[in-house]
Amino acid sequence: MKKTEKRYMTMKEAMEYTGMGELTLLETLRVIDAYPIQPNGEGTRRFIDKTDIDEAFRVLKDQERVKRHTRSGRHPF
Repeated sequence: MKKTEKRYMTMKEAMEYTGMGELTLLETLRVIDAYPIQPNGEGTRRFIDKTDIDEAFRVLKDQERVKRHTRSGRHPF
C-alpha cells in the first residue's frame, strides 16, 4: 500500500487504500452518508475524500465495540 497524502483519491486509489472492493467500500461510506464525487458528470472518474473514509472506519469501529460490550453483559448503558 502506498502512503497517500492527498485529500481526494480516485475510486481505484481508495480501493487500494482500504483493501476493499468497490461495492464494499461504497456500503462502508454509506454508514456516514458519504458518496463519491463526479465533478465532470456521469461516466467520468469518481473521487472520494480521504477524511470520509477514515470517519466511516471510526464509526464502524465504535459500533462494533458497543455490540461486543452489550453481548458480554458488562455494558454501562
